[in-house]
Amino acid sequence: FNPFFQECSDRMNWMATAAARLGYATGRTLFYVKGGGAWADGRVKVDCIDGTNVVCLNPSGNQYPVFNANGTETTWADYNRFGWLIGYGTEFDLGKNWSAKAEYDYIQFGRQTQLASDRQTLLYSQTSISQVKIGLNYRFGGASADAVAPAGMYTKAAAKGPVVASIYDWTGFYVGGNVGGGVSSKSWEFFDVFANFGPVPQFLGEGNHSASGPIIGGQGGYRWQNGRAVFGIEAQGNWANMHGNNVSILTFEDVNSTRTN
Repeated sequence: FNPFFQECSDRMNWMATAAARLGYATGRTLFYVKGGGAWADGRVKVDCIDGTNVVCLNPSGNQYPVFNANGTETTWADYNRFGWLIGYGTEFDLGKNWSAKAEYDYIQFGRQTQLASDRQTLLYSQTSISQVKIGLNYRFGGASADAVAPAGMYTKAAAKGPVVASIYDWTGFYVGGNVGGGVSSKSWEFFDVFANFGPVPQFLGEGNHSASGPIIGGQGGYRWQNGRAVFGIEAQGNWANMHGNNVSILTFEDVNSTRTN
């Protein structure tokens, strides 16, 4: 790499998650936490703008293919990422088996290595994502929340006997949709196999950037309730349009000083 001309970028196309949920029901509101696995599809890319055709070289010393007429040379790697997620949210029963939700998820995909399209460059990247979504769910079967109040828990009331405290039923299969936005944090490295930047080959940081964009998709799952405790499993699939890039933090001065010394 000649990092002075180099820009790293990434794109995420879709994400899917599968998680277990644990919730607490109070009145019409359900508070919950979740945790599970995550998958994503996207592309990482290195662009190099070189008008001399001599500085855009991969770690093997070969020039990247020319991508378009303006002289941009590039190499890329498509990937399927696997990681984990944790999240929390709240859901409010709207009646007639409909509910509205708001949720925050943190997804960590960890560090991955991909062989780029030039078949010689290894790209190392690490990605984490924060996303916020709102949505609607529809629950199939079971009594509507409006009809479940008589089956509530009892609390003591002085001199007036028991009073019914309503608990709404969340049990059953449900499907829904969501929309929101996400912010991804990306860090980059390359392996200096020729030790141009030091006495021995090593990984060198190229910097980091954030990638943000909209998210839209759907979810489905099953919940069962015991008193105020609500247990569940849920799967989500989301289209994502998150883009980001950064110029390498290494400079010509870094290159010249290490090569001279």
